[in-house]
Amino acid sequence: KSEIEAAARRISPYLEPSPVIRANHYSYLLGAEIYFKLESMLPTRFFKVRGAFNAALSRSSEERARGLMTATGGNHGLALAYVAHQLSVPASIFVPETTSQKRKDLIRSYGAEVTVRGRSWDDANKQAIEVAKEQGRIYVHPFNDRAMIAGSGTIFKELVEQMGRADLVVVCISGGGLISGLLSAADYYSASTTG
Repeated sequence: KSEIEAAARRISPYLEPSPVIRANHYSYLLGAEIYFKLESMLPTRFFKVRGAFNAALSRSSEERARGLMTATGGNHGLALAYVAHQLSVPASIFVPETTSQKRKDLIRSYGAEVTVRGRSWDDANKQAIEVAKEQGRIYVHPFNDRAMIAGSGTIFKELVEQMGRADLVVVCISGGGLISGLLSAADYYSASTTG
């Protein structure tokens, strides 16, 4: 709980809570009250910007000034580039050869350096970790990172504040950072609203 509360305090000057809207069509079809939390309304149009802000802001200004670094297939790198731009610190993003030119251009549009390495995310990630150590930069893993996970947990915190409670939350699962954050938050906030 404390990590999610701290994450919410860190990111609140930079991110408005994402809106919640009633999904009228699905509510009618399913005979239940269905709502969407629109993370697509956040900068970069993806939830990862929450964790990226938390990861950067949980470090000292001296550490941030040395720069942020990660490997990505797209969304995480875009979020970290945006955060670095907002905080006026350098960012270096490693991507695999399969990353689209559009995605690379979007990342560069925030002033980040983009380096193409390897055929897979694993190849790019291995290189990013090595270079981050050599250069003393903050390496931010896209999903296996406590700060990223706590940032994701702020979604559920907001949901409880906006709606009071939810009987069921449906979440997409990819790397596991989003679901880990939401489950961590749900464990605390659900208990505090029901008991």
